[in-house]
Amino acid sequence: MILALAALLIGAPSGVMAHAAPRPSFGAFAGYAWFGSVKSLQGSWTVPHVRPGSALGVAATWIGVQAPGIPHSKAFIQVGIVEHGFWPVHDSQPLSFDYAFWSDIGHHFRAEPLFIVKPGDRVAASLVLQSGRWRVSIVDLTSGGRSRFSTAEEAAFSFNMAEWLQEDPTSGRTHRPLTYPVLSDVHFRRLRLDSRAPRYGALYSQWMSLRVGSLEPSPLREDAFFVHRARPIGADGARYLSMAARVDAPQQRFVLAMSGWQASTPSAQIAAERSSFAAALRRFIHGLTTGRWPASAAPLLRTIAHGARTLLAQTSLAPPESPAGLRAWIVRWRHEASTLSVSAHMLRRRLGVPELTPP
Repeated sequence: MILALAALLIGAPSGVMAHAAPRPSFGAFAGYAWFGSVKSLQGSWTVPHVRPGSALGVAATWIGVQAPGIPHSKAFIQVGIVEHGFWPVHDSQPLSFDYAFWSDIGHHFRAEPLFIVKPGDRVAASLVLQSGRWRVSIVDLTSGGRSRFSTAEEAAFSFNMAEWLQEDPTSGRTHRPLTYPVLSDVHFRRLRLDSRAPRYGALYSQWMSLRVGSLEPSPLREDAFFVHRARPIGADGARYLSMAARVDAPQQRFVLAMSGWQASTPSAQIAAERSSFAAALRRFIHGLTTGRWPASAAPLLRTIAHGARTLLAQTSLAPPESPAGLRAWIVRWRHEASTLSVSAHMLRRRLGVPELTPP
């Protein structure tokens, strides 16, 4: 995610429960994320079915909001469905146990059960911040089961990230009795953000790595998308992902270092941290401007190269030592980084690769 809001993603929570080329790792989530001030979030979907041949597994489908990147904050709240199931070898019918849940930081991301649901049920969920409390709602439109309540937990922050996701809660566990099951496609509908449908151009796709292959979200159409098996990534997309990965880590280190700068921070320290990130940016620019790229991506590549050079110029410029001058320098740097991230986001979409990858 070259400069794609990495400053916001540092320290982001991981969800319900707490690869090098040629097969990169995309993480444990498939769906879309949106960045900006958020007060309410909605979505509906159909509880997926377990497909033939699935081993005993667990998955989760949910909507949630976070406040990653805000100093001293890891605020997070979610509501959705946990899906347990498998397809017995000697039986013609799958076995499943699915239930609605909610969770937050205060519950250490552990799923708090609300009521039972069944595969094929249509559910609708919402999170609304009002009068200093989160109003949490999830309704099974098929069975009539529902849970609505409010909580003051997680209500003290300005949330800046919204998500509609399918999750593999078993990801990253070396000793795990469960795995991610083989499920039918998960269809999300009626996406709403502060009571309005989000623009597709403002959404960032996330892909989920499986033991074999990946899952990706379809393009957003009429406020809906579905999570399905990802198509293979082409050579150009794989090349860009490799280039971006080599600048993302230095960028994240630089953003963290920059967040601790003060007028009293030694200029030699600031210079060294600027120099390290500048070197990574130069390598990235070299990769953009050499070799062959598809003609359809050429305009975006030129825009990104220009934005990267502008960010490099700002990075190379020594910030003033006064508090006001240092703050102004950081604001300008973040502006240039944000401008570059928009073009990088569109290039990733053009090349058919995830638009948001784990740090």
